[in-house]
Amino acid sequence: MKELALVKEIRKDYVLLSKNRTEACGSCALKDSCSTTGTVARKIEIRALKNNVNIAPGDYVEIEVPNFSVSKLAFLLYGIPLAVFIATLLFMIGLNFSELLSVLTAFGFMSLFYAGLALYDRRSRRKLMPIIIRKVSIKDVFKTNE
Repeated sequence: MKELALVKEIRKDYVLLSKNRTEACGSCALKDSCSTTGTVARKIEIRALKNNVNIAPGDYVEIEVPNFSVSKLAFLLYGIPLAVFIATLLFMIGLNFSELLSVLTAFGFMSLFYAGLALYDRRSRRKLMPIIIRKVSIKDVFKTNE
């Protein structure tokens, strides 16, 4: 999905962009967690990869936002850890360990899953970041918003 954004700040590995929240965000379950400004400002801040485009703060850019499934993300963050917790708990109780030890072990395995997920996230984060395609003129920005 292609969108327009305003360059706020250029950092070493990425660019900080600001853009108006699109109508597609209105039905998203994660719309309130996109930025700390909340829904009043109707603006979100996002990080994007530079992609060797010559830009400066204040420029408008076209970005390509990768498509990903929010339900897959929710399952990865909540469903699998819950399954790991319950499976470990039932396994430990089935082996006649105490409930306290079973619960602590289940939390330990769930924590190990989250640690592995954090390592995976660090390695694959760049795949999900928006990429700057090109710099656009102010005329193009107003034509697109009409």
